[in-house]
Amino acid sequence: DFTMEVDGPITNLFWSVPEKGGAPERYILEGKVNDGWREVLVHESDVTSLAMPSTETDIANEWRLRAANSHGTGKPSNEVAQTLETENITESNKDLEDE
Repeated sequence: DFTMEVDGPITNLFWSVPEKGGAPERYILEGKVNDGWREVLVHESDVTSLAMPSTETDIANEWRLRAANSHGTGKPSNEVAQTLETENITESNKDLEDE
């Protein structure tokens, strides 16, 4: 499971370790740009979360992740679109109601 949440200037990514294949040594973040997938970031770690500046995720609307190790690169994760955290949306709506 791969999820992405935008919280102002920070985008948080979370995912699960793949159930099949060897242990991942790195994760590859791919973004869909002009109807094609391209590698955007290589996360050289087996940690299953990442925080990055939101300005770096503005280049694409859809994202997916692949696990990789010395044996190769796995199948892509589910695809996700950037979304704002529900808490931030609720606070914004509340401010509008108070006006």
